[in-house]
Amino acid sequence: MSLRRFICFELLLVIFLVLLFLTIDEVLVVVVNSYTRYLYFLLGGALMFVIDRFTYRNNKMMKTFHHESTHMLVSLLTFRKVLMLKVEPDSGAVASAGSKRMLEAVSLSPYCFPLFAYVVMIFGYFFGRDMVNIYAVILGAAYAFHLLCIKDDFVSLKVLGRHQTDINQYPLLFSYSYILSFWLFNTMIVLLSVRRDIVEAYLYIFDNFKQIVCSIF
Repeated sequence: MSLRRFICFELLLVIFLVLLFLTIDEVLVVVVNSYTRYLYFLLGGALMFVIDRFTYRNNKMMKTFHHESTHMLVSLLTFRKVLMLKVEPDSGAVASAGSKRMLEAVSLSPYCFPLFAYVVMIFGYFFGRDMVNIYAVILGAAYAFHLLCIKDDFVSLKVLGRHQTDINQYPLLFSYSYILSFWLFNTMIVLLSVRRDIVEAYLYIFDNFKQIVCSIF
């Protein structure tokens, strides 16, 4: 990554982070106003943590699959050709070819993109209104699984990711700024989707961004 590219990206990430932090209170208002539904969300998360406690060795394959599938999905979304997907309990790999313009998103996505939670939210867009509480439990479990995946990823890292190819191929300041920014953004989307559907969640976030920008200018 060139110095110019690093400075531009880092500046954009800082602006994005500021907008996110200024939006947190609005998301918390939604959570507080519908706290009973979020109890089901927390129940789903708690169940997943309990399940992981007793099936840790057996679900390592699923965690690797979650990690590598996220690489693969973002590769496809950024119009890269996926050449290979390999998933094993202790390791995995994805090979892709194409433009390098969005390669940062491909590399860092598993640490900030809750893939299974997005699958649940897309499903919930069509059916969630018919089974609100069950949907909240399943979404909580899916999001907790994402947290367990990144916990395992970061526990295995040494010296803030210097032994993790996904992270150390870029300046660490950029990598961790990117991960924090998009993890916070996706977490807000998940939380809002407990009360709203995924489309409404995105519109709510970006409407708040627009109001913040307009208030400044």
